[in-house]
Amino acid sequence: MKLLTTTPLLSIQILHSRSDIGLQDLLCMLLQHCAIEVVKSQKKVGGKDCGLFAIGNATTLCCDKIPGMIVFNQDKMRSHLLECIEKGTFALFPSA
Repeated sequence: MKLLTTTPLLSIQILHSRSDIGLQDLLCMLLQHCAIEVVKSQKKVGGKDCGLFAIGNATTLCCDKIPGMIVFNQDKMRSHLLECIEKGTFALFPSA
């Protein structure tokens, strides 16, 4: 479950956003040699669940999965996060 490695060519998956280019430039300057893959991910419905999606996508990356390949079940995400916090461990968020 590695997000970053110490190999000469560093691969980093970054969730698609409007600031991709600036973030890519910054990471390449800091890391000198890197390959960056911008991955499109599921769009949330409504205006309240952006934090849930950020945590869900981060958890997905930690489990060596690609966020763009998973469609979260948005209705179950909040209760899943609460359960993870109560148990003190994170698991993949419910998906369709």
